[in-house]
Amino acid sequence: MKKFTLILTTLLFSFSTAFTQTGKIAGKVLDQKTGETLVGVAVVIDGTTNGMQTDLDGQYILENLEEGTYVLQFSFVGYSAKKIENIQVKKGETANVDAVLGEQVLTMDAVTITATRKKEAVSTVLAIQKNSVTLSDVLSGETIRRSPDRNVGDAIKRVSGVTIQDNKFPVVRGLNDRYNVAFVNGVLLPSTEPDRKAFSFDIFPSNLIDNIVVNKAATPDMPADFAGGLIQLNTKDIPDENFVQAQIGVNMNTETMGSDFYGSSVKGSTDWLGLDDGTRALPSGIPSQQLQSLSTDQRVAAGKLLLNDWELKNKGASKPGISAQLSTGFSKKIGETGRFGGIIAMNYARNERINLYNRDLYTPSGEAIFNYSESRFQNSYLNGVLANFSYKLNDLNKISFKNSYNISTEATSILRGGLDIENDRLEKGTTISRFQSNQFLSSQISGEHRLKADGLKIHWIAGYNDITRNSPNWNQITVNRPVDDETSPFTVFAQGNSASPTGIGKQFFKLQEKSYVGNLDLSYPFKIKNLSQSIKGGIMINSRDREYNVRQLSIATVRNSTSFPVDEKNTLTSIFASDKFNATPSGFIASEVSQPEFSYDAETKNNAAFIMFDNKFTEKLRLIWGARYENYAVSLAGKGQTKKAIDNANFNRLLPSFNLVYALTEKSNFRLSGSQTVSRPELRELAPFFFYDVLNQFGRSGNPNLVQADIYNGDIRYEIFPEGGQMFSVSGFYKYFKNPVEERLNAASVGNVQAEYYNAKSARNLGVEVEMRKSLNFISPSPILENLTFFSNFSYIYSKVETDNNENRALQGQSPYTINMGLQYNNTDNGLNSTILFNQIGRRILFVGDGTAGLFPIVWENPRPLLDFQLGKRVLGKGDLKFTIGDILNSPFKFYQDLNKNGKFEGRPLDSPYTSYRPGTTFALSFSYKL
Repeated sequence: MKKFTLILTTLLFSFSTAFTQTGKIAGKVLDQKTGETLVGVAVVIDGTTNGMQTDLDGQYILENLEEGTYVLQFSFVGYSAKKIENIQVKKGETANVDAVLGEQVLTMDAVTITATRKKEAVSTVLAIQKNSVTLSDVLSGETIRRSPDRNVGDAIKRVSGVTIQDNKFPVVRGLNDRYNVAFVNGVLLPSTEPDRKAFSFDIFPSNLIDNIVVNKAATPDMPADFAGGLIQLNTKDIPDENFVQAQIGVNMNTETMGSDFYGSSVKGSTDWLGLDDGTRALPSGIPSQQLQSLSTDQRVAAGKLLLNDWELKNKGASKPGISAQLSTGFSKKIGETGRFGGIIAMNYARNERINLYNRDLYTPSGEAIFNYSESRFQNSYLNGVLANFSYKLNDLNKISFKNSYNISTEATSILRGGLDIENDRLEKGTTISRFQSNQFLSSQISGEHRLKADGLKIHWIAGYNDITRNSPNWNQITVNRPVDDETSPFTVFAQGNSASPTGIGKQFFKLQEKSYVGNLDLSYPFKIKNLSQSIKGGIMINSRDREYNVRQLSIATVRNSTSFPVDEKNTLTSIFASDKFNATPSGFIASEVSQPEFSYDAETKNNAAFIMFDNKFTEKLRLIWGARYENYAVSLAGKGQTKKAIDNANFNRLLPSFNLVYALTEKSNFRLSGSQTVSRPELRELAPFFFYDVLNQFGRSGNPNLVQADIYNGDIRYEIFPEGGQMFSVSGFYKYFKNPVEERLNAASVGNVQAEYYNAKSARNLGVEVEMRKSLNFISPSPILENLTFFSNFSYIYSKVETDNNENRALQGQSPYTINMGLQYNNTDNGLNSTILFNQIGRRILFVGDGTAGLFPIVWENPRPLLDFQLGKRVLGKGDLKFTIGDILNSPFKFYQDLNKNGKFEGRPLDSPYTSYRPGTTFALSFSYKL
């Protein structure tokens, strides 16, 4: 192993040193008025013949440059020439120099504009933001790297109007995951969750992201199934320089370190990767038929095959979290105008967390139903591989092949204990263990082609996504004893010949979804009276196939219901030993809660076509408008049933949209947009099958009668982009929802709750957003203040739902306000940077209650402040040392029922606590080095 490591290190070092003798200058060139990249711009080192033309991405790379100071000359027909001075080139490094060209003003003499590299970089950013065709917010890879965020789920909450649920599901403008869609490199992503329309953004490590764009208004070339945000993740492409980079990190959490960590006694050979090797799988000898239909002997035999892993194992002191990444990139010129390059990256992260929960339930009058405390032990893995390759055949043609494979796994063990007052005043203890692994594979090939530099542009994508969610051997077992009888042992109760999801149970879930995506669009630019225009049209084909399998098993006795004492002598392991499964009246057998139809097969097909016009009526007035037609069909049926469609006529729509942009000045815009979009029920919401949620202690059923929600959107924004990377914007928006889908909890009694999906009549959202970014050098022209930047965004949202019960409440998951603010210091001369970030959201609905019935009031999430800090320093030339503190305040998560309806949590008896826990403060240290 040491020999292999030495050889690998030598090869990497040789590879890196082979290209570090000279430097490069690279960048892209944009049109000042449109923000579009310019193809065919001549880029020449001043005073030489060394130069090239920009390609179809507007990019150029000048290679093999000796260390020194250079001046670049940019020229293009119809545009004023530009010089950028004082460009420092160092050996083994690439100087990034972007440029913005303005149209030529007709005068007697030619004019050359001169700028500095730093000023031109600012102008490039302003051109992109100012000339966006729609309302959007951009989070650059550089901004992400200067934050404490380890994955996209952490990073995306920095965007104006965006918050996060469960640390991975984005809520945009107060609208929960069902109203948002995700793209990676232009390909629509499927849901990673079996029970909701949601993409788990924590599976993408933040350091592999080139940028994140959150579109808040629709255009015809976007899929129509959103109302909050269309989130585009763009991973890294061809690098400007060859490199090899390694990163290692370690972290610790204040709620975890120093405590013993408990976990399942089952361990597979690939657990360290976040994958089950089959150890936890449903034993192959268990019949596929519903167990209740089998003979006693067959059920005894099935029970013997189940893992006897009911007790958790003390694994010793909890360990610090670790992370590592190795990445390499290359770029090679081929011929006169061709270039081939790519990036390959591997990352690995493992973290242990211990959190202490309080779980309570009270009647609306304040009487206790149960009071539990819970220790949750979670071992999480986030691993992935990214391999992106691009080949630029020439300045007008490019083909890319992009791939990513990610594993996101949570191995969770729970020790829950407390009082069950409603059920005979029992003291209960519950043990739960779950291994849940998400695997996501995305692969796509795409092409960009232009007939000539200013002519027809063709863009196409063929993509394949495969998501597998595997949750095998999900255990739950409960022991109990009378409250005031501490002398008696706890007992485990097995019912005679029955099946219960809440007793002694094992659940096996597996979801696999494959999707195929094809996009083709053509755009043609032209001019009318010297004003830029364009027309764009295209088609999209998206097909999904899902297979969902579930077996919910429980342990019962053959005939006589029996309680078995649990103590040091009679452990759970000995009670459920293989020989205790037999055909005697008190012998154990395997039972089954699930029915064959609880598993299902489903498919969707979405065929779409659009046409979009981008018209300039004057130099200041621009209108982007058009329409999109989507033909959507879904079919779903339980295993063994005939697959059938579900009211497909409801899902077809013609969807118009427009975006009006008026340039008040060269640095400010007024925007107005309107669109019609939709929100379709997710597959699990349509599936009329029962599932018991062990963690939340209630059942869930789908509704095949759900209809599509129609959404009407209106937006208005004023934005200004001063110099120095500063900006200010204020936006207003209004949304009307017809038939929005929500999840609500219905209670047959206070302790007997079941979730269901339904269509509310309508809903309205009205909000305002304010965002700013300001350098502090306006206070005084000091070097320190010049490197300090303050940024902030604030959103206020009013929401109201109209239901059959005439409830007066907001949409589920909607926050009335969001606050993000931060202070950033960045000194490029000494490589020191620091960021402090603050985030808070207003209270929002976790679970919709049963309305006027009043047995189960709404469960609210209380606001909590979040404060993060990061300090970074460039060391050893090309090394970076980063120290972060996440969630400094360690404010608790609190979920509650607002009995007095005054809009805030005041504790008992005015309000009923539901769940609370502290996440802990996380300290992390990482080091990266780039060869």
